[in-house]
Amino acid sequence: LSCKGEINGLVATVIRAPKILGDRELELWSLKIIDLTQDGKNVKKGDFIIQLDGNEIMSGMREHQQDLEKDMADLNNAKIDSTVTLTNMREEIKNAMLDLEYNKIDLEQSVYESEAYQRKAQMTYQKAENDIEKKQRDYLLEQNKLKMRVARSEDRVERTQKRIAKYEQAMVAARITAPEDGIVIFGKSWDGKKYSKDDDVSTYEFAPPIATLPDMSKVISEIYVKEIDISKIKVGDSVRVTFDA
Repeated sequence: LSCKGEINGLVATVIRAPKILGDRELELWSLKIIDLTQDGKNVKKGDFIIQLDGNEIMSGMREHQQDLEKDMADLNNAKIDSTVTLTNMREEIKNAMLDLEYNKIDLEQSVYESEAYQRKAQMTYQKAENDIEKKQRDYLLEQNKLKMRVARSEDRVERTQKRIAKYEQAMVAARITAPEDGIVIFGKSWDGKKYSKDDDVSTYEFAPPIATLPDMSKVISEIYVKEIDISKIKVGDSVRVTFDA
């Protein structure tokens, strides 16, 4: 029988899609190969292996940059609203305290007035006290509410900034280089076809490796025998192996 196959190193360094490309927040399920080095080429550590299409990465990053602009505007508005609202409320408390002082003076002077006027002055003073207490409670409640609003806006800005940073890392990672010296042997996709230009590379963690850098000092030969010929082969049969340069 004459059968074809391939040789690979018994031990090999596996090259997969960089982990950042598989981050679920980026939603980059697959990326197209737009350039790659020659299969079987000797490479040094850091040499170019594959360039993945960055258009989808850039599209996602631009979308989140627009979100960031909106989030930043919302945060600034929340801070301005907080400042204006609390300033007005503090002014109202200040004016209420002045009214209380006037009412206190009036209450002290009412000792020279009729009993009915004294009761009225006492009630007016008590009402002013209650009004200040209510304004102070309202101020604290509004202050906490506005703090939460600002904090939520800050959280949205921070999350968007972190996501944009991930997109920036993904853009860099789209250019895959050799992790060490070796011979580049490109892997096969789910359909068993060897990766080539314009193929899609899955970013899934357990997807087939994009390429390997085998240690060719110890090799393993994989020969593909047609199913109809398998019955003709027995353990112990002699085999002659030749290599295509």
